[in-house]
Amino acid sequence: MEPHRHRERPRAVLLLLLLLLLLLRAPAPGAAQAVCAGTLNGLSVTGDAQHQYQTLHKMYNNCEIVMGNLEIVLIDHTQDLSFLQTIREVTGYILIAMNVFAALPLRSLRVIRGTQFYEERFALFVLLNYNPNATHALRQLGLSQLTGGDMAGGTAAARGGGNGGLGTSRGVGDGQ
Repeated sequence: MEPHRHRERPRAVLLLLLLLLLLLRAPAPGAAQAVCAGTLNGLSVTGDAQHQYQTLHKMYNNCEIVMGNLEIVLIDHTQDLSFLQTIREVTGYILIAMNVFAALPLRSLRVIRGTQFYEERFALFVLLNYNPNATHALRQLGLSQLTGGDMAGGTAAARGGGNGGLGTSRGVGDGQ
């Protein structure tokens, strides 16, 4: 009888661990937050603008918290970016570069934590978002919910080419 009892203990522990794992994975009622992984590609792209859009949509559709960096690169003006409006927080940096859309619907974004910086300096970096042969250009970032904007420390701006951009070297929106 003793050997049989010895075998039941690991099963009970295993069942308890499985139950605990299931409980941890299940969202609490009313507190579900869609967390998604960010990227670390910088200005590197794979494929054409359509492929970039499909990848962006797949990664961030219904996403609320980006764990890492939000890199929006090489997106065409014909694409629907409304799926980005659910994003409330980015833990790393935001890179917006080489796009030709007029507005970026990050209406719900409240915090850019800046735990990682683009080019080791910027929590927000905006670069070359226009098509010189057309009328399409970024005119509105739509960051109306960004709170407590501590935009001090290392802001740089440039027109068009080179390595200029618009950014901040500290976390934005959380008073860091």
